[in-house]
Amino acid sequence: SGFDETDPEQLALKQELGRMLIGHHPVFNRLADRYFTLEDLFAIRNRLIGAGRIGGKTAGMLLAQRILLTKKEETGVDFTERLDSHDSFYIGSDVFFTFLVNNDLFRLRLRLTCDSATSPDEFQEIEERFLAGRFSSTIREQFRAMLDYYGQAPIIVRSSSLLEDSFGNSFAGKYRSIFCANQGNPEVRLNDFMRAVKLVYAS
Repeated sequence: SGFDETDPEQLALKQELGRMLIGHHPVFNRLADRYFTLEDLFAIRNRLIGAGRIGGKTAGMLLAQRILLTKKEETGVDFTERLDSHDSFYIGSDVFFTFLVNNDLFRLRLRLTCDSATSPDEFQEIEERFLAGRFSSTIREQFRAMLDYYGQAPIIVRSSSLLEDSFGNSFAGKYRSIFCANQGNPEVRLNDFMRAVKLVYAS
């Protein structure tokens, strides 16, 4: 690749790319800087829909996989033969925030952050407001391209918030995961997928 980690300027650029994709957490960043290669970071960016960061669950999964793959000499186990290669796309955090702003949901999000509890009726109303929201045409086109890649294989839309499973914060099971059968014509599949993303956002 021509990348030289002994060059301070190149190393700083790699670290900056890592912060853009993963965020700023000193302990996690030290591990990411050590184990993620520049190619790893580009591979994440190439699967990123929109812009922003990937969530904590995603970052932790990718980092754990990378650590296992580099431990062959220490463990005597070749994990390349035991781990399925992941085949995920990542919706950037900016897509969520833009969705909130463009659909007049940002104030609702702030209010919910301050409230300690949400009744079932209130949550149903929240879901309905999220389901009525629209993604930009640019993001819809990226969703279409992703669905073209998967064809009609079933997929799961999983949450991976900026807090969820980040270093020192286990939010396991806090947000929804939704199974998409991913069947039918492209427009049906797109609408089903966007509905699933909105429900995960609402959660």
